[in-house]
Amino acid sequence: MRDRQTPSASARSLEDDISARSSNRLTEKSDAPAEAAVKTDDLFKACFEHASIGFSITDLEDRLLAVNPAYSAITGYTEAELHAADLKRLIHPDDLAVHEEKLQALKSEEIPAFTTEERYLRHDGSLVWVENSVCVIRDERGRPTHLVTLTNDISERKEAERALRGSEEQYRDLVENSRELICTHDLSGKLLSVNRAAAELFGYEPSALVHQKNIRDLLVPEMRAQFDDYMKRICREGATSGTMLVQTSSGERRMLEYYNSLRTEGVDTPIVRGIARDITEARRAQKALRESEERYRELFENSKDAIYVHDMSGQYTSVNRAAEQLSGYTRQELIGRHFSSLVSPEYARHVREQLCRKLHASGETTYEVELITKQGERIPVEVSSRLIIENGLPVGVQGCLHDISERKKAHEASRTYSRRLLEAQEAERRRISLELHDQVGQILTAVKMNLHALRKAYNSPEFLTSIEENLNVIDEAVDQVRDLSVDLRPLLLDDFGLVVAVRWYLDRQARNSGVAVEFSSHSLTDDDRFPAALETACFRIMQEGVTNIIRHARATRLVVGLERTGSELLLVIGDNGSGFDVKQMRSASGAPTLGLRGMEERAQAVGGTLTIDSAPGLGTQVCASFPVTIEELQVQVAAVSGNS
Repeated sequence: MRDRQTPSASARSLEDDISARSSNRLTEKSDAPAEAAVKTDDLFKACFEHASIGFSITDLEDRLLAVNPAYSAITGYTEAELHAADLKRLIHPDDLAVHEEKLQALKSEEIPAFTTEERYLRHDGSLVWVENSVCVIRDERGRPTHLVTLTNDISERKEAERALRGSEEQYRDLVENSRELICTHDLSGKLLSVNRAAAELFGYEPSALVHQKNIRDLLVPEMRAQFDDYMKRICREGATSGTMLVQTSSGERRMLEYYNSLRTEGVDTPIVRGIARDITEARRAQKALRESEERYRELFENSKDAIYVHDMSGQYTSVNRAAEQLSGYTRQELIGRHFSSLVSPEYARHVREQLCRKLHASGETTYEVELITKQGERIPVEVSSRLIIENGLPVGVQGCLHDISERKKAHEASRTYSRRLLEAQEAERRRISLELHDQVGQILTAVKMNLHALRKAYNSPEFLTSIEENLNVIDEAVDQVRDLSVDLRPLLLDDFGLVVAVRWYLDRQARNSGVAVEFSSHSLTDDDRFPAALETACFRIMQEGVTNIIRHARATRLVVGLERTGSELLLVIGDNGSGFDVKQMRSASGAPTLGLRGMEERAQAVGGTLTIDSAPGLGTQVCASFPVTIEELQVQVAAVSGNS
């Protein structure tokens, strides 16, 4: 077996051989003297040493025989470290198979040379992308002896390509996943590309659109004639925008808002790039909004109720025709006017409280106030209003004023009727009570006196027994007549007033029922008097409430309070009984329900209110509030003065 030359000897032999070949070629061509060969050899060495790309010579075993400084700079090794090194150690393992395959093809003369892109492992462990151009050097017999490789650092190019691929992928992903319709077509209108959104909108597979459909075919029939004008304009101006009507595969019409531009650079033939947005639903919504606004405006103007809008400062910004008619002001006079100028002063605080409620709960409030017209007339109105919210913040108030004058009159008429009915009932009660007390009671008393006389006249035991039995029956009848007379109309109420009558009635009920009763009236004295209608209503409510508790509540303790607070007279009745479901009781029928309604009607007849708070197992509390006006207080003072 032939001994292998050492790498250094092989390199020197290769250099000598290359120099000799160069000298011979120069001599054969020009018949120059021997000095020319020397200069050629120097020129080769200068190119080898100072080339800007890597230059290396290897043997057929891929051992490096000679490298230039540029090659060392690329690999990060010195020339001494690379000398006799195995080139395969520099190539990344993942790229080595391709390098070996190309190398074998070169050696077997399948290819004259090859170029590969592969990664080198640099001295510091980093990677560098290189482009290797490899050719073979053969001897006089054509046998391969050495390999010459030109190595170019292409790391920057690879990084640029990677960035470009990433950018292209992002662009492709953006186009494909965009909700906008993106496509390209040539100047004849033939589609060259479409994204998924465009294909889905038209109802076709992308393959059925690209190179198969023309933009003209996708337009609605009445717009197809305008396509040529559209293409002329884009060729003239370079870009167009506007709206178009298209037709899907199912025949549905859609409206698109588009922007198209003409591209002529970097392409063989001009193309049109277009992006469009489906605005069909938006246009439908706009149309519906306009129609809704028109209906609202018509409703706003033709409403029988006054409708208004004011800002958060309270100044009117919009009113309808009914508001003009109700207030007596023209629209121009109302716009910019503060709402408080139309509300009677005694309701100003109430209106502010309602506005605060809306700000706190962001809901609708309904309340009653009196409106002062331009002519100074007071009109009772019901106000329903709510906040106008924009971007989560209140910007104004929208409200409706309903004239309730007729309702107020009807309500007042009902209250008057109810009051008169109650007064008639009380008058009839008083008459019957007096009849029972004065006539029936006197008759029974006379019968009793006669029986006493008979008892003195007759001494027969049988006769005396019969008289005693009749006397007992008459005593019971007298007691029942007295109780019935008191229940119908206690004379104490007329003679001594509310406080005395309530205390007497509660003491009587405590004796008869055995229920512990507590009564308090710290702010009132026995001499305090109120109008007869108010005293009667308060007494009857107390009477009905106490009677219901004793009959139905199974209570062991009952508390009654009668107090005056400011301009109100308060009656509070409470117990520790079984309680009941107020809502269910109101919806039921029967005597208990009539009793509750009767209590409420009595309170309302004198301008008062009644509330009932109860729940099963938690007892019951009844609270009645009656207004005490200046006139009523004057009546009270007069009554006290008269008594004194």
